Amino acid sequence: MTETRPEAKFSWFIPIDGDGAHIGTVQAERPPTFDYLRDVVQTAEDEGYYSLLIPTRFANGLFDEGEPLAETWTMATALAAVTSRIRFLIALRPGFISPGLFAQMAATLDQISGGRIDINIVPGGIQGDFERLGEESDHEHRYARAEEFIAACRTLWESPEPKSFEGEHVRLNGAFCSPGPVGDGPKFYLGGASDAALGLAGRQSDVYLAWILPQDVLGPFFDRARVKFAESGRTGSFGMRTHLVVRDTEAEAWSCCPRQRLRSGSSEALRSPEPPWSVSAHRPGSSKTTGSEPTYGTASPR
Repeated sequence: MTETRPEAKFSWFIPIDGDGAHIGTVQAERPPTFDYLRDVVQTAEDEGYYSLLIPTRFANGLFDEGEPLAETWTMATALAAVTSRIRFLIALRPGFISPGLFAQMAATLDQISGGRIDINIVPGGIQGDFERLGEESDHEHRYARAEEFIAACRTLWESPEPKSFEGEHVRLNGAFCSPGPVGDGPKFYLGGASDAALGLAGRQSDVYLAWILPQDVLGPFFDRARVKFAESGRTGSFGMRTHLVVRDTEAEAWSCCPRQRLRSGSSEALRSPEPPWSVSAHRPGSSKTTGSEPTYGTASPR
């Protein structure tokens, strides 16, 4: 019997750090103003993209750290109000907003947008970013807290009655969330390659995310995630994220890659004269999809 694969869904990226036409600059050629980001999201909607990923961080992560950075939730709310069809995948780091308050925030934005909100849970992130806001916690603590955060939100979204939740990191005592989100509410997306990340994805996420890699590298991550979903009696979907280098010709696009490896500053990149995987493995269309689930691709141009 031939297996029918669900149609892949393609998403775009909201550049809250700013962006531009060149790689490796310390300042954004296009700052992350509301007017510019509105143009990005409305163009993506007009072109038929499924959703928009809006990241989260506490200092500019693409240019000089002190460069302008649009705050994630405020900008997502404003941009949802000037669109009508495209979804928003909003990144969130548990620990900086109480789950009870966040459940209300997400439900309200979901109502405003007509049910177009999903949540990308990010227990980790850029090194040193948590400490900027006085948060010091280890890997295990962050993932345990993230699991309770998701569970508490879902508990509050079940019905308008008062809810209680007793966890090690999250506690609710007669908390309300009314009105709740539209329909079944936001989906939770989660990435990460550690055992803790894969376990949390299997127990709590709706979509497991990974950076796009050659199939022989990416496949085992998805296989491990499928096992974790199955252990929890659940079936998940899978997504891949990549950056695109867009030029008039393929040769011009590849010519940018050595310069980008040097700018990355990693010792591995500086030692290697070639990309970490073969050029052919990275060519568009050179490998098949790794699973039967929908692919929620997110991309940003470079």
